[in-house]
Amino acid sequence: MEGNTYYCDWGKKRSQFTVWLVDNEAIIGSGSNLSEAEEELYEQICLTYGDGEAIVEYIRALPDSEFPREFASPFYYCVSPDVWIPMLSELTDLYDSGGCPVCGHSEAGRNSNPIVVEEFPPYGDMLMLIKGRFGEDPTLNAVVVSERLAKLLNLAEHFTLREVAARTKSRKKYLEVIPHQAGQTVAAVAVKDIAQRMGEDWSGTCDECGHSRAYYYARGKLTYVVPHSEINHQKIFIIENNLAIKSVVWRKVADSVKLKGVSANQLGIAAEKDINRSPEPKYHYAKRE
Repeated sequence: MEGNTYYCDWGKKRSQFTVWLVDNEAIIGSGSNLSEAEEELYEQICLTYGDGEAIVEYIRALPDSEFPREFASPFYYCVSPDVWIPMLSELTDLYDSGGCPVCGHSEAGRNSNPIVVEEFPPYGDMLMLIKGRFGEDPTLNAVVVSERLAKLLNLAEHFTLREVAARTKSRKKYLEVIPHQAGQTVAAVAVKDIAQRMGEDWSGTCDECGHSRAYYYARGKLTYVVPHSEINHQKIFIIENNLAIKSVVWRKVADSVKLKGVSANQLGIAAEKDINRSPEPKYHYAKRE
C-alpha cells in the first residue's frame, strides 16, 4: 500500500545529515544536506515497503526551519492532500455565479450541489480535485477528506460536511468541508522581500479573473503564510484546499493512526508590518489554447 506516513528522526555530525525511521532504524538515509539524506531514505522505504509515495514526518523540529525565525509558528500545521483525482462536476454546477475557468476561483459561496467524481482512489485521507489535467486545468478550492479523518478531527463540530458522490459504487465515503461562518477561511498572504527571506516563491495571479495566490514550496511541501490578526485562536480553519490545524490537535491524530496521502507542514504566521498586500506576482495563470 502506498502513501503511508512514516515518522522519522534526524541527526547531524559536522557536514553529514542522517535521517531514519523511528519504527525501524535500519531504514536510514544520509547525505551532505537534508535533501540528499531524505532522497536516500525515500529509496530505502520504497525498496523495503514498496511504498513509492511515502510521506515522512519528523518527531523533532529540523535544524534549519523552512521559515525564517520571525514567521515560524509551532502552533499550527498546514495539512494538504497528496492525492488528486479528476472531478466530473463543472464549476458552474458548484457555484451559482460560476467559477474561473483558468484558476477555479469563485467569490461566491458553494451552492447545495454535491461534487461528483467517477470513482474514489485506492487510498488517500485528503483529496485534491482537478477539472481536467493535473498542472494544466483548474483545481477546485475545496477541502475533501475521508470519513475517518473527518471523525478524527471532529470536523462536523466546526463545519458543514457534504458527501462527495461517486458514480462507481464504493464503500468509501469522502466529505467536502464547507465553512458556515465568517473567519473559517483565511487567505494566505505574501511577505515583504519573500524571495530573499523564504526561497522558492510560487505566488501568482490569474490573468482571467485577477485572483492572486500567495504560496511557496519548502522541502517539496506546499506552504502558506497567514496574517496573525485573522487566526482568532481557531482550532481548525481553511486555506484554499488545505486545513490549518492546531499542532496539539494534529499531533494527537497523526500519532493515533497511519494517515495516507496527507502531508503536514509548518504554517507561517506574519504580523501586518511584514505582509505585502500588493505583491508583484512571480507567475501568471493564463488560459491555455
